[in-house]
Amino acid sequence: MDFKKLKSLALVGTAVVGIGLLSQSTPSIGAATNVATMNAKLATTSTITAVAGAHVDFKTWLIGVPVAAPASTLVLNPNTGVVVKTPGAGVQLIQLSGTPNVGIITVSLPAGAVGLSLQMTEGVVTNTLGAGLALTSVSYYNPQTPAETGVLTPGTPVPVTFGAASVSVPLQFGATITATATPAQGLHTNIVNMVFAF
Repeated sequence: MDFKKLKSLALVGTAVVGIGLLSQSTPSIGAATNVATMNAKLATTSTITAVAGAHVDFKTWLIGVPVAAPASTLVLNPNTGVVVKTPGAGVQLIQLSGTPNVGIITVSLPAGAVGLSLQMTEGVVTNTLGAGLALTSVSYYNPQTPAETGVLTPGTPVPVTFGAASVSVPLQFGATITATATPAQGLHTNIVNMVFAF
């Protein structure tokens, strides 16, 4: 038999025996081992509370629109509560009674969640104002510093920022009503869903 081959086999055998001896010399370490179980926990909350207070209210107006007259608008400013009227030619827009008021939705976060930003989206609009009238836009005003204001586009989110020490924001809302015909006498209402999310 070739000596080189024997030498190689002897080295392999030595390595195997050495491994066997090492594995047999460690049971006492394993027997002294204890197992402790630890959990990793995380409590979460993403609660957003939105409560409608006052509703957008233009109060009582006389609206007279001749046939084929151009569209006219009433715009309620969400910050000041002032209504700006823009009558088309020959159209009568006269406020008869009451002081218009902005709508208010108070949005709140859990205690301690200060200085955050949410997304606000104008959702489903149910136009129940009746023939001749339409809610054509909703505007908003966030009184936090710095203030945020703008006109909403349905389905497009805008940021709502909370102040550095605030977990509650009283958002104010205005609207634009467009008149294209003389409406029936009575109370005209429109439903707008505002959606708030992170």
